[in-house]
Amino acid sequence: MMMVMIVIGAAGVLAFGMAAASTMRTRVAQSAASRQQAQYLAESGLNLSIYYLKHPKASPVGVGFGENGNVHYRGEPSITVNGVPGTIATVVTNPANGDFSITSTGTFDGQTATATAKVTLKKSKLLTYAAYMAGTVKPSNRTIITGGLITNGSLQQTVAGQVTGLISTLTSGSSSDVASTDFDYPVSLLHYLPTYYYKGREYTAKVVSSPDWNGGAMSDVSSSNPLNIWYFRHGVKIKSTATITGTIVVPAGTDLEIDANLTAAPKGAFPSLVVPDNVVLTRDFLNVTVNGIAYIGNQVKVNGTLGFFSTLNFNGSLMSPRSGFPFSTSYKGAINLTYSQPKAKMEAFADEMEAIDSVIVTSWETDNARLQ
Repeated sequence: MMMVMIVIGAAGVLAFGMAAASTMRTRVAQSAASRQQAQYLAESGLNLSIYYLKHPKASPVGVGFGENGNVHYRGEPSITVNGVPGTIATVVTNPANGDFSITSTGTFDGQTATATAKVTLKKSKLLTYAAYMAGTVKPSNRTIITGGLITNGSLQQTVAGQVTGLISTLTSGSSSDVASTDFDYPVSLLHYLPTYYYKGREYTAKVVSSPDWNGGAMSDVSSSNPLNIWYFRHGVKIKSTATITGTIVVPAGTDLEIDANLTAAPKGAFPSLVVPDNVVLTRDFLNVTVNGIAYIGNQVKVNGTLGFFSTLNFNGSLMSPRSGFPFSTSYKGAINLTYSQPKAKMEAFADEMEAIDSVIVTSWETDNARLQ
């Protein structure tokens, strides 16, 4: 009898042990499955972050300025996917211009997994019209636009004015082109000046506090300012003939006054002129030539003159968000807006409006395990 009791007891212990082992195996299997699901969630967070880096306007949360000059998706603390249990937390940083580091943490049934990636985005923007304008545009009789015009309103042709090339308005042309008349670009440069970013590096523009420029060549060729950007902190008046190979920028609330002939062309794929408010002409017989992209936030005006025998040449592309034709009706000189593709490209700018040329994933890891 004693032997039977011993055998029965041993069998019970064995059964308990087997049951416990089975339970443990089940728990281990469940834990492994949960951890695997957490890893899937973490990697999904990387893919989602890369998508929002490429398409910031699709981001469900607001984008912000990065540490090194890119407006970008910053990540989200708690992301859920319909029909999929668990959560994702993502953080996106901007360690260098055009470079992004992504950390994504997936959580499922008490298990967490972390995935990281480093991504490089190559950006550029090519304008395709001679003029980007807004509202009802009615060019003056002394205006010649060659290479197309786009507006989110309408175009009213004048008797003597000429507009040739593709015309896109609210009721004609490509709807996607009309939607592209977003004028935040290239004003984002002003968020950083005198610092600017170009091809992954930080540089400093030439800062000028004097309100007058007495002519000559604007040259600041240096390793710290390779694009020769001139930032006139309080606006500027060009008082004698000036030539610049670079970029003229004045801050919002100030004007660029022109009292002498001016020729400007960018150095590199940057705009040649960024004026958030007005360009003001102060005498007749002026010849102003801007080669490259020009941004004028408000209007070209005249002060104490009518601009007789003056000529304004914009070769490249002119952008102006002001509703209506951005040249004062008081100005009586000639206006030539001519599209030039080689002069209408911007790249390496710090702005969310840039088109993504390519995405390069330089690393991809899950819990320190590099995935090939």
